[in-house]
Amino acid sequence: MQIHRKLSIRRSHDRSGSCTGARLNYVVSHAGNLDQSEEAFKLVRQTAPDYVGSARQRSIELTAAKGDGTYEFEVNYAPQEELDRKIGNERVWSFEVTTSKYRVTEARELVKIYPGSGKITPPDPGEMIGWDGQIDGESELTGATVLIPEMFERCVATYRASKVNSAFLRKLFNLSGKVNASTFRGWDPGEVLLTRAEQGEPYKNYRDHELVDITYTFAIRPAGEVSCAGSVITPVSPWNVIWSISRRDAVTNSLIVSGIYESRVYDSGNFSALNL
Repeated sequence: MQIHRKLSIRRSHDRSGSCTGARLNYVVSHAGNLDQSEEAFKLVRQTAPDYVGSARQRSIELTAAKGDGTYEFEVNYAPQEELDRKIGNERVWSFEVTTSKYRVTEARELVKIYPGSGKITPPDPGEMIGWDGQIDGESELTGATVLIPEMFERCVATYRASKVNSAFLRKLFNLSGKVNASTFRGWDPGEVLLTRAEQGEPYKNYRDHELVDITYTFAIRPAGEVSCAGSVITPVSPWNVIWSISRRDAVTNSLIVSGIYESRVYDSGNFSALNL
C-alpha cells in the first residue's frame, strides 16, 4: 500500500500571513482488490501532519474509491481556537451546485431533420437519440452524454463523542438513502435525499470534552416538470423514476407511446430525528 499527497492544496491565511485553514489531498494506491478503506484511512491519519501553520487537523474524508485498490482522501484543517470554542451543538451548513455526466437516449425536442446525401427521405426518430433506423425490433440507441445539474447541501454537525453510540448509528442508518417525509430546511417533502454521513477524528475543546464532527450530505432535486416520451408531466416526487413504453409503427415509421409511468424507488423518513 502506497500513499502520496496530491499537488492540489487549499490554504487560507490571516492578515499577518499565518495559515488558519487548509485542505490537503492524499491518494492511497496498491491496496488490492478487497475493501481496504479502513487501512487506507489509518495510513492517511499517520501520514498527514497534525498542523498546517496554526490550523489543526479537523477531519479526514474518503472522497473516492476507484475500485482498483486506489482511494482518495481529503484532510481538513481549522483554526485551533475555533475547535476549542465548540461545545457539541454546532451546525454549519453549506451548499454546492455542480453538474454530472449522464447518458440519455431521449431528447426534449427534435429540432430539425437534415437530408442525407441520398434521395431517401430521412426516418423520423422522434425524441430518440442515436437511433440506428431499424424498425424490426432489433434497433439500438447509442444516446449521448450530457451534463445534468446537481445540488447538494452539507451540514457539519458537532456532537459530544459519547452521543455517537449504537442507537445514534442505528437511527442514522435507517434514514440513509431516504427522502424527506416532511418539509426540511425549506424544501418540500420528497425533494431531499440523505446520501452520506461521515465522522471526522475526535478532538477535545478547552473544557477537555471530547467532540466529534459528522458531515451530512443531502442531494436536492427541486420539484418541477419532467419531459418523457414527448410529454411534460409533474412527478409526485422528483426522486421517482419516470419511464415509458414505446413502439415504432412500421407503416408510418413513427414512434407511438403506449404509456408513461412514475415509479417510486426511495422510502421516506423523518429527517427531524437528525436534530440538524
